[in-house]
Amino acid sequence: CIPTRHSVLPCSIFIGSQRHAQRRKETEERSGQTLNLSIEKQLVDKRPVSASEAARHQQLLSELLSRVSDVEPLAGENYFQEEETLVRFLKAREWNLDAAEKQLRDAIAWRRSYQPLTVDCRWCHEQPGYHSMRQVGFDIVGRPVIYSSFSQGDAVRYNVEDSVAHCTYLMENAKRTMAPGVNSWIFVIDCTGLSLPQCNPGLANGVVSVFSNFYPEQMDRIVCVNHSSLFHGVWNAIKMFIDPKTVKKMKFVRGKDKMQRKFREIFGEHLAAWLLEEIRLNKLEPLPETQERFWEAPMRPGLHDPRGCADYVEKYVDPYFINLAQQGELAVARPHPNIADQQTGRIASHIPKAARKKAGKKQPSQQQQQQQQQQQQQHGLQSQASAAGASAADPAADQELLAAYGVTPVSVDELEDASDSDSDVDNKDGRKTAKTNGAGQ
Repeated sequence: CIPTRHSVLPCSIFIGSQRHAQRRKETEERSGQTLNLSIEKQLVDKRPVSASEAARHQQLLSELLSRVSDVEPLAGENYFQEEETLVRFLKAREWNLDAAEKQLRDAIAWRRSYQPLTVDCRWCHEQPGYHSMRQVGFDIVGRPVIYSSFSQGDAVRYNVEDSVAHCTYLMENAKRTMAPGVNSWIFVIDCTGLSLPQCNPGLANGVVSVFSNFYPEQMDRIVCVNHSSLFHGVWNAIKMFIDPKTVKKMKFVRGKDKMQRKFREIFGEHLAAWLLEEIRLNKLEPLPETQERFWEAPMRPGLHDPRGCADYVEKYVDPYFINLAQQGELAVARPHPNIADQQTGRIASHIPKAARKKAGKKQPSQQQQQQQQQQQQQHGLQSQASAAGASAADPAADQELLAAYGVTPVSVDELEDASDSDSDVDNKDGRKTAKTNGAGQ
């Protein structure tokens, strides 16, 4: 969401009237329309470089390109042949040629084996909402903005495999939305709903390592809001193992007024307004179903669209099905896996968290549903399995609830009763927040 500038008035209006010019400038700044930092300042390292140092950098760039000239090209991309890529690796290693070459070769080997261009998040496809992290728009200079809220995520705990896959999917597709000259992105992490099982230092370190090693100099900053002492404890545990340059990119924003001011400075008026409303809605208890099902468009015009800011949705979400048919999967920018599934009519069944909490069940994945159906067909025990899947308190109500959402009940052994782990935790504003395993908190 890149705000447009006001139309430039005829110069004659401003001749001899410095007060009018100053007043107009102040008005634009208050409305968020003035780009307080130019694209050049945002994207280019402005540290003064002498002529001799610039010549040295150019020599190192040519030498690095020569050193990797024997490497077999990667399928489908000019990765290490691009000057922009080489510069990023050199900058990440303080222009140390040997260190940059090693990191670049490691990244090439990783891309060759992991194949990030085609990576997908099967966890989200199987269980809608498993990850909530998604691109939602662009900042004032065109960098992709990726937002995540723990209150929307549907997984009790994550592991390195699913987190790396999802983040890689997002980063590779965000690159396809970048305008020429843009080579970095911004993450907004909303810690609302963060629970202890999700605070895994090893997981965080693994994901950050992928960013640092294979996507150097592409994380502009991470804006963290609604952060608690729990999050800070994890952050303090892992930051000592992270590159200091990466640590400096973590920005903590606390307080409504500061959040509004910072968001307008970084994201512009439109995306800032979208983010503030999204964050407000994701703090509600219980979480509105429209926020939980963030892959769906609003029911009527004028309502908040959890899929992203209007400019992003209009360009990359609404026409996704047509773009996919015309350009192919490797060329089109894919939105969040569940948004893509919704647009192509392949979204899996989903039971709202409130309904699952009432029934004492976690969301069955698509794979679990298919396995259960196959087992029932093989053994002819569909009626017995359905009965076993219902709770002892009200089996008829449970079966009716699951049937209403098109989900076949699974056996008791495959279910994880979340009610035993309920606990009340005071939010900063004094409200009580129920945290439930299986409720995606």
